[in-house]
Amino acid sequence: MDEGKNGAVSAYISAYNRYDVDGMMSPLADDVVFEHFTGDEVVVSVRGKTAFRRLAERAAAMLDDREISVLAMEEDGDTIVARVRYRGSPRGGPILAGEGRSVFVFRDGQILRVTDHS
Repeated sequence: MDEGKNGAVSAYISAYNRYDVDGMMSPLADDVVFEHFTGDEVVVSVRGKTAFRRLAERAAAMLDDREISVLAMEEDGDTIVARVRYRGSPRGGPILAGEGRSVFVFRDGQILRVTDHS
């Protein structure tokens, strides 16, 4: 596995777990695309680093607790698929937990697309 890509994904997830929005932004391309699917439905979609930052800041403010644990990562060319376990609690809400996958597509060493499936 490409240590640069693996390191970028690990840095992104680690920053997410620390509520470190700047750290999440660091490995992203300026024209990053983020999509979150629940089942087959896109429930969140943003394009560009500015829109991504706004989304990440809102999400961090809305959650009391959150964590992503990587169960496995597989690389195929410019794509890394991470099988993940997630846990989160919206402010004042119940703990949500489950397993899913996050797909990271790279271009020129940066993350161009993040697609989460839960």
